[in-house]
Amino acid sequence: MKIAWEQVTFSYGEKPLLRDVTLTLPERGIFCLSGPSGCGKSTLLRLLAGLEAPQSGAVCVPVGWRIGPVFQEDRLLPWRTVLENVALFAADPGAAETALERVGLAEWSKAFPHQLSGGMARRAALARAVAMRPDLLLLDEPFNGLDPDLRRQIADLLLEGRDERLTVVVAHTAEDRQMLRAQTVFLTPPVTGQLSPVQE
Repeated sequence: MKIAWEQVTFSYGEKPLLRDVTLTLPERGIFCLSGPSGCGKSTLLRLLAGLEAPQSGAVCVPVGWRIGPVFQEDRLLPWRTVLENVALFAADPGAAETALERVGLAEWSKAFPHQLSGGMARRAALARAVAMRPDLLLLDEPFNGLDPDLRRQIADLLLEGRDERLTVVVAHTAEDRQMLRAQTVFLTPPVTGQLSPVQE
Protein backbone atom coordinates (compact mmCIF):
# COMPACT_ATOMS: atom_id res chain seq x y z
CA MET A 1 0.00 0.00 0.00
CA LYS A 2 1.23 3.48 -0.82
CA ILE A 3 0.38 6.82 0.77
CA ALA A 4 2.03 9.54 -1.26
CA TRP A 5 1.96 12.71 -3.26
CA GLU A 6 3.63 11.89 -6.59
CA GLN A 7 4.83 14.81 -8.74
CA VAL A 8 1.87 16.86 -7.56
CA THR A 9 1.32 20.34 -8.93
CA PHE A 10 -1.47 22.43 -7.44
CA SER A 11 -2.34 26.09 -7.75
CA TYR A 12 -4.97 28.57 -6.62
CA GLY A 13 -5.18 30.82 -9.64
CA GLU A 14 -2.19 31.18 -11.94
CA LYS A 15 0.70 30.80 -9.49
CA PRO A 16 1.50 27.20 -8.44
CA LEU A 17 1.49 26.59 -4.71
CA LEU A 18 3.01 23.11 -5.12
CA ARG A 19 5.12 22.11 -8.10
CA ASP A 20 6.07 18.50 -8.90
CA VAL A 21 5.98 17.63 -5.19
CA THR A 22 6.80 14.05 -4.25
CA LEU A 23 6.66 12.59 -0.75
CA THR A 24 5.89 9.05 0.42
CA LEU A 25 4.48 8.49 3.91
CA PRO A 26 4.66 5.42 6.16
CA GLU A 27 1.54 3.30 6.66
CA ARG A 28 1.53 3.89 10.41
CA GLY A 29 2.92 6.46 12.82
CA ILE A 30 2.87 10.24 13.15
CA PHE A 31 4.17 12.61 10.50
CA CYS A 32 4.37 16.41 10.73
CA LEU A 33 4.27 19.17 8.13
CA SER A 34 5.75 22.50 9.17
CA GLY A 35 6.51 25.80 7.47
CA PRO A 36 5.36 29.41 7.11
CA SER A 37 1.74 30.38 6.54
CA GLY A 38 0.58 29.95 2.98
CA CYS A 39 3.26 27.46 1.94
CA GLY A 40 0.84 24.62 1.20
CA LYS A 41 0.58 22.60 4.42
CA SER A 42 -3.22 22.63 4.61
CA THR A 43 -3.45 22.06 0.87
CA LEU A 44 -1.37 18.89 1.18
CA LEU A 45 -3.84 17.64 3.80
CA ARG A 46 -6.83 18.52 1.62
CA LEU A 47 -5.28 16.66 -1.29
CA LEU A 48 -4.85 13.55 0.88
CA ALA A 49 -8.45 13.87 2.06
CA GLY A 50 -9.69 14.06 -1.54
CA LEU A 51 -11.14 17.53 -1.01
CA GLU A 52 -8.86 18.99 -3.69
CA ALA A 53 -7.49 17.46 -6.89
CA PRO A 54 -4.02 18.21 -8.27
CA GLN A 55 -3.59 19.91 -11.63
CA SER A 56 -1.03 17.20 -12.40
CA GLY A 57 0.52 14.25 -10.63
CA ALA A 58 -1.21 11.77 -8.34
CA VAL A 59 -2.28 11.50 -4.72
CA CYS A 60 -2.15 7.90 -3.47
CA VAL A 61 -4.28 6.67 -0.57
CA PRO A 62 -5.21 2.96 -0.26
CA VAL A 63 -8.71 2.13 -1.49
CA GLY A 64 -11.12 1.66 1.38
CA TRP A 65 -9.12 3.58 3.96
CA ARG A 66 -11.19 5.54 6.46
CA ILE A 67 -10.03 9.17 6.57
CA GLY A 68 -10.66 11.41 9.58
CA PRO A 69 -9.89 15.06 8.80
CA VAL A 70 -9.83 17.95 11.29
CA PHE A 71 -9.22 21.26 9.56
CA GLN A 72 -9.20 24.85 10.81
CA GLU A 73 -13.01 24.98 10.61
CA ASP A 74 -14.50 22.64 13.21
CA ARG A 75 -17.68 22.04 11.20
CA LEU A 76 -19.77 20.86 14.12
CA LEU A 77 -23.50 20.67 13.38
CA PRO A 78 -25.09 23.45 15.49
CA TRP A 79 -28.41 21.62 15.97
CA ARG A 80 -26.76 18.52 17.48
CA THR A 81 -25.19 18.10 20.90
CA VAL A 82 -21.47 17.51 21.26
CA LEU A 83 -22.05 13.78 21.80
CA GLU A 84 -24.37 13.58 18.79
CA ASN A 85 -21.75 15.31 16.63
CA VAL A 86 -19.04 12.90 17.71
CA ALA A 87 -21.32 9.86 17.33
CA LEU A 88 -22.23 10.69 13.71
CA PHE A 89 -19.39 8.63 12.24
CA ALA A 90 -18.28 6.66 15.31
CA ALA A 91 -17.02 3.13 14.72
CA ASP A 92 -19.31 1.75 17.43
CA PRO A 93 -21.76 3.08 20.08
CA GLY A 94 -19.13 3.41 22.80
CA ALA A 95 -16.46 5.07 20.66
CA ALA A 96 -17.98 8.57 20.86
CA GLU A 97 -18.17 8.66 24.66
CA THR A 98 -14.65 7.26 24.97
CA ALA A 99 -13.27 9.84 22.53
CA LEU A 100 -14.94 12.71 24.40
CA GLU A 101 -13.48 11.49 27.66
CA ARG A 102 -10.01 11.28 26.13
CA VAL A 103 -10.12 14.92 24.94
CA GLY A 104 -11.49 16.17 28.27
CA LEU A 105 -15.05 16.93 27.14
CA ALA A 106 -17.08 14.19 28.83
CA GLU A 107 -18.90 16.76 30.99
CA TRP A 108 -19.87 18.73 27.89
CA SER A 109 -21.47 15.87 25.98
CA LYS A 110 -24.99 17.36 26.20
CA ALA A 111 -23.89 20.90 25.30
CA PHE A 112 -24.38 22.42 21.85
CA PRO A 113 -21.50 23.78 19.74
CA HIS A 114 -22.37 27.44 20.42
CA GLN A 115 -21.76 26.80 24.12
CA LEU A 116 -18.15 25.73 23.53
CA SER A 117 -15.03 27.86 23.42
CA GLY A 118 -12.88 27.73 20.28
CA GLY A 119 -10.43 25.31 21.88
CA MET A 120 -13.25 23.06 23.11
CA ALA A 121 -14.81 22.99 19.65
CA ARG A 122 -11.47 21.87 18.17
CA ARG A 123 -11.26 19.09 20.74
CA ALA A 124 -14.81 18.02 19.88
CA ALA A 125 -13.88 17.88 16.19
CA LEU A 126 -10.80 15.83 17.08
CA ALA A 127 -12.93 13.46 19.17
CA ARG A 128 -15.29 13.02 16.21
CA ALA A 129 -12.39 12.08 13.94
CA VAL A 130 -10.78 9.72 16.47
CA ALA A 131 -14.12 8.02 17.17
CA MET A 132 -14.21 6.93 13.52
CA ARG A 133 -11.10 4.84 14.22
CA PRO A 134 -9.64 6.09 10.92
CA ASP A 135 -6.75 4.58 9.03
CA LEU A 136 -5.59 8.10 8.16
CA LEU A 137 -6.03 10.99 10.61
CA LEU A 138 -5.40 14.48 9.19
CA LEU A 139 -4.96 17.29 11.72
CA ASP A 140 -4.46 20.95 10.84
CA GLU A 141 -2.88 22.67 13.87
CA PRO A 142 -4.70 20.57 16.50
CA PHE A 143 -2.94 22.29 19.43
CA ASN A 144 -4.20 25.81 18.67
CA GLY A 145 -5.99 27.38 21.61
CA LEU A 146 -5.02 24.66 24.10
CA ASP A 147 -3.19 25.17 27.40
CA PRO A 148 -0.02 23.11 28.09
CA ASP A 149 -1.85 20.34 30.01
CA LEU A 150 -4.38 19.85 27.25
CA ARG A 151 -1.66 19.88 24.60
CA ARG A 152 0.06 17.04 26.41
CA GLN A 153 -3.26 15.18 26.80
CA ILE A 154 -3.96 15.42 23.06
CA ALA A 155 -0.37 14.46 22.20
CA ASP A 156 -0.66 11.37 24.42
CA LEU A 157 -3.91 10.40 22.67
CA LEU A 158 -2.23 10.66 19.27
CA LEU A 159 0.84 8.74 20.44
CA GLU A 160 -1.32 5.89 21.72
CA GLY A 161 -2.76 5.42 18.24
CA ARG A 162 0.51 5.58 16.32
CA ASP A 163 0.67 1.81 15.75
CA GLU A 164 -2.94 1.65 14.55
CA ARG A 165 -3.09 4.47 12.01
CA LEU A 166 -1.16 7.11 10.11
CA THR A 167 -1.57 10.60 11.56
CA VAL A 168 -0.45 13.60 9.51
CA VAL A 169 -0.25 16.80 11.56
CA VAL A 170 0.35 20.42 10.61
CA ALA A 171 2.43 21.63 13.57
CA HIS A 172 4.23 24.97 13.80
CA THR A 173 6.28 24.76 16.98
CA ALA A 174 9.25 22.54 17.76
CA GLU A 175 7.67 21.77 21.14
CA ASP A 176 4.54 20.32 19.48
CA ARG A 177 6.58 18.26 17.04
CA GLN A 178 8.83 16.93 19.80
CA MET A 179 5.81 15.97 21.90
CA LEU A 180 4.64 13.81 19.00
CA ARG A 181 8.11 12.29 18.45
CA ALA A 182 7.40 12.64 14.75
CA GLN A 183 9.33 12.89 11.56
CA THR A 184 8.83 16.33 10.02
CA VAL A 185 8.95 17.79 6.55
CA PHE A 186 9.78 21.50 6.58
CA LEU A 187 8.15 23.28 3.64
CA THR A 188 9.90 26.29 2.16
CA PRO A 189 8.02 28.19 -0.55
CA PRO A 190 7.96 27.61 -3.39
CA VAL A 191 7.44 23.92 -2.53
CA THR A 192 8.95 21.86 -5.33
CA GLY A 193 10.38 18.45 -6.08
CA GLN A 194 11.23 15.59 -3.73
CA LEU A 195 10.60 16.34 -0.05
CA SER A 196 12.68 14.71 2.67
CA PRO A 197 11.60 14.26 6.31
CA VAL A 198 13.88 14.82 9.30
CA GLN A 199 13.70 13.64 12.90
CA GLU A 200 14.04 16.53 15.34
